[in-house]
Amino acid sequence: MADLINFLTLAEDTGGCRRYRYDIGLKNRTDENMEALFVWLREHVGVFSQREAEIRKLAAMRVYDEQEFRLAAMHFLGFVSQDDRVTALKCHYLCWGQKNTAARRGHFDDGYYLSCLEHSGIPPMERLGPLVRDVLGRCGGHIFMAGTDYWLTGERKYKVYFIDPIFLYQSLAEAFGREQGPGCSGSLTS
Repeated sequence: MADLINFLTLAEDTGGCRRYRYDIGLKNRTDENMEALFVWLREHVGVFSQREAEIRKLAAMRVYDEQEFRLAAMHFLGFVSQDDRVTALKCHYLCWGQKNTAARRGHFDDGYYLSCLEHSGIPPMERLGPLVRDVLGRCGGHIFMAGTDYWLTGERKYKVYFIDPIFLYQSLAEAFGREQGPGCSGSLTS
């Protein structure tokens, strides 16, 4: 894993509960580095093995045109550790592309990333797809990032992040109002 970590932050929860939160920004996300990271995660983070197929599928969304960056969409990891055991894994995936790693500016391709999520074979992401499409149509902006959180308890969270929305709160209220039946709730992150 040659020069893979861009930044690392560590926070200790208060109250003496021995719970730590790690946030890790990734760089140099070549396929070789990402495969080495996946091996490390498989060996040290129990929940990774349970969700590896989903993580790989989302990491494989195209970010760069260069062939050696096929898993570069994953750009951030988070861990929660309790009593020296990783109890949660958090992954974030970029949803904007760049021609190559030297490019300073990227471009949004909402149609491509929305299609990736809707056809991912990951039921929660597939269910979020129409809602995301509706929100983009109503409030503009772009899909910036997707996220997944996995806990050893089996709990999971799937997220989509927007950038530059215009009428976000009104649009979310309308989208959720149509989408939810009595007694239902949902989440979408901005």
